[in-house]
Amino acid sequence: MRNEFSRWLGDNGARDFNMASKAGWFDFCKSGPRPAPPVVTAESYAQLSNEERQDYEKVRAVWNANPPPMRTAQLNHAFDILDQVMASNHRDSNRLRGSAVIDAAPALGKTTIATHYARNFHLDNLEEYGSQTADGSQRIPVAFIPLESSVTLKSLNQKILSF
Repeated sequence: MRNEFSRWLGDNGARDFNMASKAGWFDFCKSGPRPAPPVVTAESYAQLSNEERQDYEKVRAVWNANPPPMRTAQLNHAFDILDQVMASNHRDSNRLRGSAVIDAAPALGKTTIATHYARNFHLDNLEEYGSQTADGSQRIPVAFIPLESSVTLKSLNQKILSF
């Protein structure tokens, strides 16, 4: 790689996940958060070569287009509620289990809440119980199934099967 910025891009460039597939979901979970890019002061920016400056601008574009989730009071509150719902799911299989629905106006972080909570749950579950079930099957703690507003039972089942 040419410089520290191109190395960062090589390790942390735009990621292409199809989270609606098992392979894509597992890749998303394994990827983890991006490390922050190298800090460049105004003085050091002026000393960058053209090549370094171009790579640095690409780094900034990737970083700014994919910010990590901010642990706001609202995000923490949503995670607390999801924790309560998940804690209540330690019931026998013949009992109803709770579920959660995240509903809000567009662009308020519903998908961010769901994917980051689910990623943490997925990784914690695999760490606690291992990657295989007692009968040797692959453990899949989370299935990410994106839904449209017009979802039907048939289309939901098709999406689950295609995962």
